[in-house]
Amino acid sequence: MLADRIRRKPDLTGSALFAIALTLGFFTLPTMMFVFGAIWVWLVLSIVVGDVGGSKRQVLSAMIWSAVATALLTTLLYLPVAMGSGLGTIVNNRYVQPAPWSEFVIDTPIKMLEMWQNWHRDMPAVVAWLLLGGFVVAHLPALKASRYRVPLIWGVILWIAPIVVVRRLIYVSPRIWLYLLPLYLLIASAGLVAATRWAGRFAAPLTDKATLVSAVGSLAICLWVGTNILRSQSVYFSPDTGRFHSCPAVVAALMQELEPGDRVVVSKSAMVPMWYYFSIRGVSLEHLIHHAPGGRLFVVADGDKGEDWRRILDHRFLKAESQPGDPQTTYHVRQVRQCEQATIHEIQLERDAR
Repeated sequence: MLADRIRRKPDLTGSALFAIALTLGFFTLPTMMFVFGAIWVWLVLSIVVGDVGGSKRQVLSAMIWSAVATALLTTLLYLPVAMGSGLGTIVNNRYVQPAPWSEFVIDTPIKMLEMWQNWHRDMPAVVAWLLLGGFVVAHLPALKASRYRVPLIWGVILWIAPIVVVRRLIYVSPRIWLYLLPLYLLIASAGLVAATRWAGRFAAPLTDKATLVSAVGSLAICLWVGTNILRSQSVYFSPDTGRFHSCPAVVAALMQELEPGDRVVVSKSAMVPMWYYFSIRGVSLEHLIHHAPGGRLFVVADGDKGEDWRRILDHRFLKAESQPGDPQTTYHVRQVRQCEQATIHEIQLERDAR
């Protein structure tokens, strides 16, 4: 909406509001760069085709000022983090690395299917396909579903698609693209409304009651989908980052085992639930951070997510804690507890002094 305001009425107020909105987005998630770039491409294309309210120079000037203000405000907000922890903690993400081309080609359709399923979770198939049809219909010039000469989707395609290909981004959760869902739904809705108007030319009663039918239908679909979500508990059972249903049982078992200096190693996705239950049950968070000499090592693997304790030990402790030239590490394993779907293993490390 703010970007459209700059396109229609470039002024200082619109530029300031746009800069504030972008800054809040960047401060929340660095992936705001995807949104920022897509909006900029769309505005530039609108300038090129002359689909702007003011002069082209005014719109471009408003865009530049908002971008400069966004950069300054974002830098100011991130400055304490950069000074305290270093710039690398902000710009470097070791978990998002380019995939090999062979994997990228094979896994991209799979990731797109996952995104489709995530967007239409608990939604009846007929509604999902109806929305997809509306999205396609919205881009038919004959129906004039949009007042924009440059469809918003072109900004997304021309900016985000090349980044995905160049960076070969497949090792990311479908949640990273969730900001595109409102845009998809808006375009799909516009397409369905345009299709209804077009059909109304051949059925006058449909045109007369189109508003009432649309309102009642939308409310019914919302209630339907909302009820399905509550009944299926799909959000609770979602495999997204942060799910660890056995966490309360694991923490209760660890409370009986842990001694000062012991360390608990879990997968990255289990860290937040473990921090939470450690905190509310009064267990020292030091057990999740430090491993004192002589202290025991416990590895927790969530079988509900197919986690393997060997992989967690290797990636979350041995590789993270070791330095080049360190002696080779061997270990002995003892399963301590089975807590619902999770297992707790005690690891005894031995350094090869040779």
